[in-house]
Order: sequence, then structure tokens, then C-alpha cells
Amino acid sequence: MTESAAGQSDVFTALFRQATGGCKPHPYQERLATERETTPQLLNVPTGLGKTAAAVLAWLWRRRFADENIRNQTPRRLVYCLPMRVLVEQTFGESVKWLDRLGLLAGIADWTETGPDGLPTNEARLRRNSNGQGCGYEPNPAAACRDDWASQNGGQGQHPIAVHLLMGGEQRTDWALWPERDAILIGTQDMLLSRALNRGYAGRRTRWPIEFGLLNNDCMWIFDEVQVMGSGLATGLQLEAFRSKEINGTSYFGTERPCVSWYMSATGSRRLLTSREWRSGEGDIRPDDFVRELSPAERDDKEGVLGQRRLATKQLESQPAWSLDERDAAERIVARHREMLQALAGAPQEIPRRTLIVCNTVDRARAIHAALTDKLDYNAEETLVLLHSRFRPPDRARQQDRLKDKLDPNIGQIIVATQVVEAGVDLSSAIQWTEVAPLPSIVQRLGRLNRAGEFGHDGQTKCGWTPVAVLLGVPLPSPPPKQTNKEMEQHEKAVTGAYLPYDRNECEAAQESLKDVRDASPANLDTQLRSALDSTLQPPAYSLQRHELLDFFDTDSNLSLGYTDVSPFVRGIDPETDIYVVWREWEGAAPPFDFDIGRQEICQVPIWKVIGKDRRQGFVWQGRERGWQPATRDNLLPGATLLLPTSAGGYADILGWTGDQNSQVSDLYQPPSRPTDEDLLSNLERGWQSIESHTTDVQSCWNTIQELLGLDDVELRAAIDEAILWHDYGKLVSRWQAATRLLACKAGLVWPRDIAPIGKFSISESPLLVGLSGTKLYWAIRNIRRSFAPKLRHEVASALALRQHHRRDRRDPKICELLAEYLVMAHHGHVRKALRDELPRDPRRIRRGPDEVRGIRDQTPIPGVAINEKPLPATESLSIACRQMGRLPDGSESWTRTVLRLLDHFGPFRLAYYEALVRAADCRASAEPKTNVLIASPRQPNEPLVSTTLEEFEQ
Repeated sequence: MTESAAGQSDVFTALFRQATGGCKPHPYQERLATERETTPQLLNVPTGLGKTAAAVLAWLWRRRFADENIRNQTPRRLVYCLPMRVLVEQTFGESVKWLDRLGLLAGIADWTETGPDGLPTNEARLRRNSNGQGCGYEPNPAAACRDDWASQNGGQGQHPIAVHLLMGGEQRTDWALWPERDAILIGTQDMLLSRALNRGYAGRRTRWPIEFGLLNNDCMWIFDEVQVMGSGLATGLQLEAFRSKEINGTSYFGTERPCVSWYMSATGSRRLLTSREWRSGEGDIRPDDFVRELSPAERDDKEGVLGQRRLATKQLESQPAWSLDERDAAERIVARHREMLQALAGAPQEIPRRTLIVCNTVDRARAIHAALTDKLDYNAEETLVLLHSRFRPPDRARQQDRLKDKLDPNIGQIIVATQVVEAGVDLSSAIQWTEVAPLPSIVQRLGRLNRAGEFGHDGQTKCGWTPVAVLLGVPLPSPPPKQTNKEMEQHEKAVTGAYLPYDRNECEAAQESLKDVRDASPANLDTQLRSALDSTLQPPAYSLQRHELLDFFDTDSNLSLGYTDVSPFVRGIDPETDIYVVWREWEGAAPPFDFDIGRQEICQVPIWKVIGKDRRQGFVWQGRERGWQPATRDNLLPGATLLLPTSAGGYADILGWTGDQNSQVSDLYQPPSRPTDEDLLSNLERGWQSIESHTTDVQSCWNTIQELLGLDDVELRAAIDEAILWHDYGKLVSRWQAATRLLACKAGLVWPRDIAPIGKFSISESPLLVGLSGTKLYWAIRNIRRSFAPKLRHEVASALALRQHHRRDRRDPKICELLAEYLVMAHHGHVRKALRDELPRDPRRIRRGPDEVRGIRDQTPIPGVAINEKPLPATESLSIACRQMGRLPDGSESWTRTVLRLLDHFGPFRLAYYEALVRAADCRASAEPKTNVLIASPRQPNEPLVSTTLEEFEQ
């Protein structure tokens, strides 16, 4: 090892110890951080050896502590993609803790316990409020660096790092508004991959493009537990290829900023990662050093931490004839649990006296939980924990917190769970009962038994108990009495269905492979089952293709008011495809809410549990134009958000989703504490600004962003500069200005004529809001804000005016000028690829002719304006002709053709990334306005109203 490498090793070891509370890194963790350039790789390491810490702290080292060359090639956003929700919150908590210990956390974390140094202890958890809501940490991307461990030990970078949880609903702080800052994003594969495909589940349509652009640029993707990701893994692999400029002579879309993907598994293989673009005959086109594994020395270790975990003593008992639906199943489980408690009566308290039951379905988990509740009687509430994926976040968090509680040695703990615990959950048990599943899943589940070798290793036992896993069968239907062909066919179908959500053949193969296995230690399983695992892990059958990705770039609804379904690429075509259910109380027939869904409200439910049921009370969000519409088979698609009244039932706090319509569900709605990015694009939190002042602030924010990003493309910077200059030009339309006057009138304010033309407004100074708070204040603000209805998209007028300005001398615009036009048109996310009207809430009431689009009438005049002494000329007659398809009479191209040219030149990832940069600058300028902000005065009570309608104000 060179002197330089030795120095790097020492600093990384110090960083790892500081972050983890004293743990020394394993050699493979150090190699992952300090060796080689930042390139794609597969980390194949047995379960329980700290892959999460390895990946997160390796990225952190490479981004902030490594040599300048490595820092520059390491993306600024770490995107940690997990297959299950329970893993997301665990990884989020650990990442926040590591950054806080290093002094690199952007924002303040509230911990349940801290040490003398004020830093969280290893046992500390993020503190939640009394009702289980909140996560104890509020990201603050704008925070400044602290003089702490990182800055004192060679850490680079001007700003700390925020950690964001992506689990649907409105974000409390908006990661997408800070594209130039380092950040960690943690979410499930359905939430992250749907956003990477421009179809963000449980998110606003107008937000999709900015997340699409940012998640496909300047990101290091970590795909953890790839063996259980299904088609989501194939999508991640294809996106990795499409982001490349070229692979082995094949050209792809490329990105503005580099992206890298790391894949992690305890049972992974190169073969599993050979999607369509990565295949080459029977092999792949990855480099030879693509796979990272334990070194021979690490495999030979018997007494260190690695050895204790790899050689952890565990017995496997195969009982294919037993199942959890048997009458005596609960009695059998309780009897062995009590036997374990008795054997461990004299053992130290920290030895986990825990029984873990892993079921393949939520229904069976709830059923055995109910049976155990009856069997345990008065101890049930203290002993039992139910954990599955169909909880709302606060209820799931309460259950997860119980996994970390100190156990009463007299009663221990029995956990009834589904697949949510089979990967990544840091949990150890003395007994495990697991239903048969595919072999990789069984291996993962066994990693939760004697996880750290607490009960002994290398064939030895201590404390008087040998950890045991019982491999069960699944409840199978009885053979038909009359074995006719039809009845046997139906029987076979029922048997196959009993293994769901898994494949019957894979489960039966696993049962066969494990029938003679007794030693279930990770080291033995890796040796004894290697060939069986390799044959089980098949490459993806179908992969995302280029033309499909280009289709997803378009965010306009189709004729049925829906959007292209991405669920086959995110989760797979199976009965577990989810929708997002929210319960609220309201008066009247239709919900009066905007799409302000909070993360704490969402329960993910399989679509087949809802579709076909009586959900006439439910509503599905159809965009701002149409609002909440009654749920139907046509609009209740995978990834949709279903809003139900609390009286509809279907959920219990301690059981999660039940489908029982007789239960009353609590309303967890909380008015948002901050405006959404869509609200910020329209108004300010406080004060009024002219178009010139707001544009000045946007230019300032853009300068800050581009300076830290280091964009060196002169033409690109010029295009974004021009887009920002023109982005609010359309607000000069008389109808838009009249709408601000009507709003001031309705809010009881004096319209600030002195700063007209108005660019941004606020109603926070309204005398109608005085004395209100909480929910009443929120609804009063919303009701007043709804009076602002110019019924036009100002960004369409802005873009069309800039388009005419570029063609004023009948010349063909340059590609950078077309880009500026597109960025103006798309900066609110409503109009992108096609210039046409959206179908409204009630199409029968709309009478729009061919001379109008998005509220902009053909030949509309727009006065000029000066922005920082730079005049934007008046448009005497605005043309909307480019809304048509094909070439126009003057030879110019349609709007859609312009966008297709841009896609061909820049590719979808770059184009959406540029959208995100403009949106970020605009929103941040609105969140913190600085230039000539005027506070509107209250209108005097006796001051007469000149006009009361938009038409009167416009005249």
C-alpha cells in the first residue's frame, strides 16, 4: 500500500468510526470507498455485514473526502432505492444519524438520546410526536456547514447534506428545488422508479418532469436487495444504459451530468443483471471487475466480526407438511417460544428472546396474529408485533419502534411479519418460522436468525439455546373427491394460487434444495446452495425499451384522462400492484381538497383488493383542471391516489389495511406547513412584486445554481438566461393583470398599482385572515386564493411571444433558441410536448373555439416591459397557429415538431434536467423574494368597489 493510500485508509477508518459510533470498517467497506474510480458495480456480500453503511459512507467519502478527481466524478445526489417500505425508514434513520455524527447534516435532528458530546448514541432513534407522526428530522437544504468533525478532518464542500424520504405525498422540504446541493434521497422502488420514468406515484403531474430530470442526472443510484426487485431491477438497468452516451458502439441518450448505479445483494450474480442492453450472447458486457465480493482473507476469518456473522450457528428444520393455517399452529409456535424463554432464563438480557414468523401474504399474517392473540391472552399486547406493508406510516413506525425495544426476558417477543423483514432489516431472532418461498428469499429470511452470532458461531452454541428456523409449507387445497380432468385442472390452479405472490415451481424447487440442509449459516448456504441460487436468479424476461421511455416523456393525459401505466416497469405485472389510499372527513358530496396529500395519510393497498369492490364513495385525483373525480375502473390505475371518507372503513391502526367496511378510520390530514412548488410558481407567502422584480430574483437564484453546478456550456447558459428573462412575459396579458385586481378586492386589499404590472402576489396580509389559525386559517386562505382565476396559462403566452420574437426576421431559430422557448412553455409543467387544451372538470360547460388554446386567444395583444433596463418588445398580435400539427402556411413547424427536434438533439434526460433548473430558480425566488417586495394595504371598510367581476376589471 502506498503512503497516499495508507493515509486515505486511516482517514476513512476515522470517518467510519465517527459515523457509526466506534465501529471499525470491514476491509470490503474500506475497499468500496477508497479503491478505483466511481464506476458501476455489483456488491455481492452475505447478509448482516453492513452493506448499507458501506454504500452510504463510500459515497460520502468519494463525494467529500477523496482526491479532487474522485470527488468531481462522484454524483452529488445519492439515490438509495429499496424494495420495501420498512427498509426505507430504517435506512433513513441511520443515514441521518451518520451525517449528524459527522457534522454534515443539513437540518436539525431530534434524537431520543444523545451522549456527552451531544451526538446521537447507537441506540438513539429519531423522536416522533405523541401520535406517531413526524420523523424527528426536518431537512434544510439551505443550511450552512458547521465547524464540526468533517470540516476538521479534510471534508470538502460548501454546504451540509440533507436527507429526504420519498414515500409519496407532499414533501415538507423540497429536494428538487436544490439541484446544486449534495443530498441523499431514500425511497421504495415504486416511488423512485416511477419518478425516474416521469410518472411519479402519489405525486402531482406538474412535478413529474423535474423529478424525472433530476433523478436521471447527477445521481448515484444504489439498488439494494436486487434479488427481490423483480421488473424494477430491469428498469434500473435499462435506465443506466440509456443514460450512457455510448456502450460498445451503441449510442444512447446521455445526460448533462453523469449518473452511476451500484447494485447490492447477498445472493446476487452478474447473470441477474443482464437486461436487454447489457446482454452479450450468454454473458454480459460489463468489465471483469464489475463484481465486488469478500476477499479470501475475509472468507477465512473465524473469530472477527465477519467470522461471527458468516459462521453464525443456525439449524434448519424442514416441515413441508406443516402450515400456518392449521388449528394447532399458534399453539405450536407459543410452545416453542416458551421453551426458548426457559432455556435462556439465565442468559444476559441483551440476548434476543425473539420468535420471528414470516408469512408470504398479509392475510395469513393477520390470521396467525389473531390466533396468537387468543392463545397468549393477557400477554398478547406486550408480546406480539404485527409488521407488514399495508400500514400508514405513523402506525408502521410505532410497530417498527417496538423491534428496538428492550425485551422483557420473561415474555420475549413474537413478531408476525411478511416479506418486509426478509431484506435489510437489522433484526435478530432465536426462533424463526417461515413459509416456503423462492430460494433467494429463504436465504434472506435466514439472515434474521442469530444475525450477529449472539447465540454462538462456527458450530458452537452458548446461553443454552441453538437458534432454529422451521421451513413450513403453504396451506394447500385438498384433492377433489372426483378426479375428473376439469376438477384436477381447477385443483392444480388452486394449488398454484396458494403459493402467490411467488411462483409455485420456484417454491417447490426451494423446498427440494433445502430438504437436506441442516447448517443454515451464511457461509454454509453460500457453499451448499451456490449452484441452486445461480440457477434461480434468472435475467429479466422483459426490459424497458427506448421508444417506451420516449413515450413517458409526454405528461399530457390521454383521451380517457389517464396516463401510460408504468407499473409493469416498476413493480411487475402481479396482483400486488398498488394504489395509494387516503381517508378524510368532509362535508358535502365531493371532496373540497386540493391534492395536498400528506405522507402520514397514505396506505398502499393492492389494486385487486379495491378494484371491483364497492368504492362509489371514493375519488381519484384527475389534475387541477378536473380535481377529484368519482373512482371508476377506468381511472383507478396502478399508482393512483384513492381518497375515501373515513366512514368507508377498511383500515385499523393496529392491523393496517383490513378491507372491513364497518371500521371507522381516523383522519390524519394536516394542512401543509409550506406552499407546494406549484403554489410558489403563482404567488408569494408574503408581499407583492412586479414582473421585473420577480424576474430579477429568479435570475439571481439561477446564477447561484449555475455557479455551484459549474455549467460550462455557453449556449446552454444563454438559453436558460433567455428563458428566465421571458418566463413571466405572458402575465402582461390584460386578463391576468385583471385577475390580480379581483383577487386584491376579494382579499380586502388595495391593489398595489405603483408596482404594476404585477408578477407575484400574496393574500397573507388580508384582514379577512386576522384571528384565524390552524385548519380555519388554511381553508380561508384557499377560498380567497381560488378567486384568482384568469383562466389562461400565462407561460403559453410567454413562450408563443418568444417564439414570434425569434422568427421576427423569418429566420430559422437556433437549437438553443428553441430550447429557450421550450423552457418557458414548460416551466409550470402544464404544457410540454403538445400545445392543446386539457379536458376540464365538466367538458359540457366549455365552449372554446379553434382560435383559443389554454385560455390564450389568437391575435391577443401584449404590451412590452423592461427587465433591468433590457426591453422585451410588445407583441401586437400573438399567434397560436403552432398548436396545429404539421407545417404551417408560412413554412414554420408546429410546437410538437419543435419538441421532437429538441428530444432528438438533447435526449429526454437532458431536456427534463434543464426544465428542473428553471423551475428550481423560479420556486426559490418565490419562496424568498428579495427585490422590491411591497406589502399590500388593507382596503378601508367604506371604500367602494368599482368592479366585482374579472370582466369588469379587464375593461
